[in-house]
This record gives sequence, C-alpha cells and structure tokens, in this order.
Amino acid sequence: MLQAAQRITRPVAWLSASRTDETTGQFLTYLEEAFARQVPGVAGVATGAMAAGLPHSVAAGLLAEALGDAPVVLVLDDAERLATAEATLVVLGSFLRYLPPTARTVLVGRSELPIDLGSRAIRLVAGIGEDDLAFTREEAAQALVAAGNSDTDPDKAMKATGGWVAGVLFEAWRSADHVPGMGGEADPLHGYLSTQILAQLTPEEVEFLVTTSVLDQVTPAFAEALGLPNPAARLHQLRARHLPAIWSRDGRTLRCHPRFREYLLELLNRRPSAEAREIRHRHAALLAKHDHYEEAVAEFLEVGALPEALVAAEHCLEAVTERADLQLAEQWLAALAPVRDSRRRLAPAELMLAVAGENYREAVELADDLADDGERESLARSSSRAGALMSWSYMHVGELGLARSMLDFTAPGPSRDAMQYCLTLADDGPPRIPPARALSGDSFDALVMRVHYYRGYFGLTMEHWTTGWAARVGESWRIGALLDMGRTEEAVRLFEATSAVAGEGVWFSAILTVKVMCRLGRVDEARRALQMGRTRIRASGSIMLTMFSYLEDADVELRVGGDLAAAKTALLHILDLPESK
Repeated sequence: MLQAAQRITRPVAWLSASRTDETTGQFLTYLEEAFARQVPGVAGVATGAMAAGLPHSVAAGLLAEALGDAPVVLVLDDAERLATAEATLVVLGSFLRYLPPTARTVLVGRSELPIDLGSRAIRLVAGIGEDDLAFTREEAAQALVAAGNSDTDPDKAMKATGGWVAGVLFEAWRSADHVPGMGGEADPLHGYLSTQILAQLTPEEVEFLVTTSVLDQVTPAFAEALGLPNPAARLHQLRARHLPAIWSRDGRTLRCHPRFREYLLELLNRRPSAEAREIRHRHAALLAKHDHYEEAVAEFLEVGALPEALVAAEHCLEAVTERADLQLAEQWLAALAPVRDSRRRLAPAELMLAVAGENYREAVELADDLADDGERESLARSSSRAGALMSWSYMHVGELGLARSMLDFTAPGPSRDAMQYCLTLADDGPPRIPPARALSGDSFDALVMRVHYYRGYFGLTMEHWTTGWAARVGESWRIGALLDMGRTEEAVRLFEATSAVAGEGVWFSAILTVKVMCRLGRVDEARRALQMGRTRIRASGSIMLTMFSYLEDADVELRVGGDLAAAKTALLHILDLPESK
C-alpha cells in the first residue's frame, strides 16, 4: 500500500490506528491532523466542533465535508485495532458517509470492520481479501529469492503459512492450514517468528528487540532512555539481520513490522512483572519528555505510577475533556484521586467535566471548595475558561452575585467575553454591551447563541456561519427563533434533523422540545417532555432551567387550552423559588 501511495498523483493522508484510538476524540484529532498536512483548510474543523460541544459523529461529518473537492486519499493502516472500538467505528462510519465523491479511503487491516456506510456500501465499496493476495508456489519461490531466502523451500513456506507467503517474509497468516506448536508457541505466527527469526539472533539482540518493543520506532536515544547499553552499536548489528522491519535511510531508526512487534510485546509481558513494569515506566517517562502526555498518562497508570501520571495529566486532561472524551477524563480523575494533594490540581478539567455533563450543582460545590482553600480567585485569574465555567455554574444555581463577581477577577479571553455577554440576560434594563457578532470556536459559543435568542436577535441566529461547527452549535437557538418568527415548518424540519443526533442537552430536551410539541398541537407529548425534562433539570441542580421549564408550562396552558389559572399556578412556582427573589 505504501508503494501504491507513492506512485499515485493524489495527495495521501496516512493514519495508523493505535490502541489509544479507542478514544473517539483522539481518533478524530489524529484524523484531522493527517488530512491537514494535505488539505490545510481542514485544520480546526473537527477539533473546533468538539470544543463547541458537538457530538463526535457530527464533528466527523463536518471534517469530511470540509475536504470539499480535494482528491485526497485516506489510508487507515492497522485498522483491525479498531475492531472492538464500537464508538470509534460509529465516528468513522459518519466520516465515510459524508466523504465527498472526489475523496477515497483505504482501510488496511487483518479483519473486516463493522462500519455502517449506508447506501455507499452497495455502490462504492470494494475489498481485497487474503485469497486475492495469496501467492502461488512459483510466486512464493520468486519472492523468497528476492528477499535473500533462496535456501527456504517454497513448499514448506507455503505449508507453514497457509499459502500466504508474505507470512514467510513478514508474518505468518493465522489460517486453518498453519502448523501449530513451532518454537513452543501455540500461535503459528509466533512459532514462526520464534524459530525462523529470533532463533537466528544472539541473546543480546533478542533482549534489545524485546525491550524496545514498547517503542513505535527505535532510535539510539530512545533505546538508551529505556536503559539499554550501546544502542547505536546494537542497531548497527541488527541492520545486517533479515528482520521483518523497516529501516530509515541512515540505518539508525528501526520500525518493526506490526505483527513482529506484537510478538515481541508478548515476550515482554512474559518477563517478571517488576522487570516489565520498569521498562514501561521508563517508556512513560520518555513519552512525557517528548510531550506525548496522553500516552504517558495511560502508561503511568498501567504501571501504577500515580504521582507521575498526575503531573502528565495536568498537561493534557483539559484537552481530553474539551474534545468530549468524558469517560476517559472521568477514569483519570478517579484513578488520580488518591494523589491529588489539592483540588486546584486538575480543577479546570473537573469543572469542564461537570458542566459538560450539565451537573451545575457539582461544579458549584467544586468552586466553593476552591474558595474555602483560597484557590478560587487565583484559578480564575490563571484561566479564562475556568473562571467563566464557575460564573456560568453560579448563574445556573441562582447565585447571580457570585456569577458577576467571578468575572471581576477572571482572565481576559473568549470564554470571559461570552459569559459577560450572557450575564446581560439578568439586567433589568437594556444590555450593557452590544451583541457579539462573531463566534470564536470556544465551547462558550453556545452561550452567545443563547443570548442572541433570548434578546430577540433572531437575525444573528439565522446568519450563515463560515464554519460547519458554528452552524451546528447554533441549531437549537435557530429552531427557537424560527418558531417565534412563525416559520413552524422550517423549525420542525430542523428540529427533526437535530434530534436525530445523540448528545442533545437539557435545554433541547426539556425546553425546546416542549416548544415544538406545543406549536404542533401535540399537547400530551409537550406535557410528557415537561415532566421528563424536569427530572433532568433537578439532576443538574439548575434553578435557571427550572424557571424556564415553568415558563414553558405556562405557555402550554395558555396556547392550548387558554387555562389562565393553570398558567398562573406555573408562574407562581417560579416566585416560590428562593433564588427568584
């Protein structure tokens, strides 16, 4: 595939799947980076969409659409590593369904992936399997000679590899024809590598290969960081061996074939646990040194090095949370809890996680704890986003005084600007600042659109935004504006399209859904949405959404049955809230 990619005239975006790609946000980030090297205009499309709070499947579709008419080819190598990553496969499927007709995708792997491609699966998908690629005996003999293995009997090679001769050169295919038990290994691939590759090496060379198997690519510096002596000399020796590996032009960088590396990693895992753990610990430190903090956190946690994992997490947990890999962020916070000597450490990410889950009560409790420790103001001064998140959470629970005062010492930035604009909704008179005319790509853009809607700036909610994520983040408010302008049919079409996307928030389900059902005269559904919505609102701790819910309740009673008494009762519920005073 690499040779083919080098020969075609199309630009090629190459991405190798890794174990961390089971995280959908990271997979999308890597995918965007791969494309941006060939189509610079797509930089920031997916990451911006995730930062704006859009579901990852939507962000994937926007990334695909952003390719436009670029004739780019995506090669996704080692795709079988995604076979059990169901969420990532959903995201990949969304990307492929929205891919423009000028683009192409090649999935390279050892197994088929269960991806939903819709109608494209029938018309535009072709596959090449192992039967298509298997050598004949004559081709096997030619390949062995070309690889310098003329002494190898092609018949035996065919038998040992089930007819897949690339297995002799690089890997033994796992087929029913393989001979198990070679080299003391139950897996025929591993048996072949044991008897035909490693058995031909010195113990020192095997030790070097097994220890460095944690590395994607082996250089003298990286090998030395793992504690190996004379790595440059060892690599020079291995250069003369016939290994299933790729070497750099200068012969100083080794990259083992994935199947060979897989076997070496298994041999590493068979070592005494303390020895294997020490190697992985050094690898984690190497990752952190080179700013690969997410991979470092995973490796540190794997070996139980919690203090080092905490330091690495301080560099990357906000990015993980911003792209909505919330489950991973929760796992890290839980794992690192025993070594967090201060709630200030990782507090920005913890705030983001609480607000992303619409748990405003939890966010306020964290902000109050930080205040008790004398850390709240200093955190806001150091992070515009953290200060705005605390202000937004205080506004939700009805603490307007604290919401305003938080911004007095919050660092300047788009998040603070958006929150300051949002607080104008609580002003008795006209807004103190003019309407925001542009979105920044910050996760607080949704607040800007919210204010546009409630201030009646319907024209701003209807504008054609220059980026796909900006359009998507404003859809809920655009629906509300269409309803209030009497354009019900348009609103319903957009509502149905938007509600088909997973991940809509409390406002959409508890407030907007009620509006739509009421305008359609579906009273029972409107009331059901009210009740279900209040359950979600109570869980969030939001007094502000509680007020909006009762306002919608009153609107339903007035629009449908003209029941003034019932509408008044709903409004009195708002006045009964202590925070409404």
